[in-house]
Amino acid sequence: MLLSNKPELFKYSGNYYPSLSDHALVYGVLKESLNLSRLRSIKAPSYKNFESNLFKQCLSTAPWHICHLFDEVDDQTHAWNLFMNDILNDLAPIKL
Repeated sequence: MLLSNKPELFKYSGNYYPSLSDHALVYGVLKESLNLSRLRSIKAPSYKNFESNLFKQCLSTAPWHICHLFDEVDDQTHAWNLFMNDILNDLAPIKL
């Protein structure tokens, strides 16, 4: 027996009785559906021309001390993220 709160999603279901076992296998075959409203493109950085030595140099010369000028931890984190994302976007730009 196959229980579902959305039986309309299934084409069919049933039981299979293999000869090697005394247990029945329960299966359900879902209908094919494509929800175009849920499709989206994924953006990812390209590391094709990434230079690790240049990355290390950029990290060592970034003005990280500015992060400590803020009193709130959230503001410090925001500043740190801005610096890091700028460096990463320069060295590994986001491609579609």
